[in-house]
Amino acid sequence: MKRFLLFSVVALGSVLLLAALTLVGIWRASQVVPDFYAEALRSARPRHSESPARRCSKRRLRWPATFRKQGRWEGSFH
Repeated sequence: MKRFLLFSVVALGSVLLLAALTLVGIWRASQVVPDFYAEALRSARPRHSESPARRCSKRRLRWPATFRKQGRWEGSFH
């Protein structure tokens, strides 16, 4: 009976250790940004361009003047 209990404790400890090591490995792998993606992010974003939110706000501020115009008018939303 003692051998079975000792074997069970060692087996359970081994499984828990393996699970912990696997989780740590997955967490560390998720924290690494591959060079390809980092470079793509740097080159895809213009540094001094206006943000989409700011462009939308500027367009929204021009709407009242558009509504006061006589005749036919139109607007587009992207």
